[in-house]
Amino acid sequence: MNGWQLAHISHADLEPILAIERRSFQWPWGRPSFEGKLISHNARNYAVKSAEGQPCEPVLAYAFLRLVAAEVHVLKVTVTPARRKQGIASWLMAMLGPERRPGCPVGSPGSSPLQHPGS
Repeated sequence: MNGWQLAHISHADLEPILAIERRSFQWPWGRPSFEGKLISHNARNYAVKSAEGQPCEPVLAYAFLRLVAAEVHVLKVTVTPARRKQGIASWLMAMLGPERRPGCPVGSPGSSPLQHPGS
């Protein structure tokens, strides 16, 4: 067990995501970019969080995806600098892989994170 969980990104996750973004990129996305992805009907946005719920590190990594026709476009995958080289991004991409079955909750075996909450 790696101690990570996959969750849909909410507005409450934006502050830690913005902090990771600023530490990770010379030209980071701003709040309006992230907010736009959260309300887009064809976007799928996921955070990797500690299963232990450590408050000092509420978000370990995040992925922003866009569904276009029958394709998934990966817009951004970022891991907080202090947690890089631990396999988090590889685990995240595996959880979002095309082998997932539609209709299962995010993060469960055989699940489809690409299904939007409520769809």
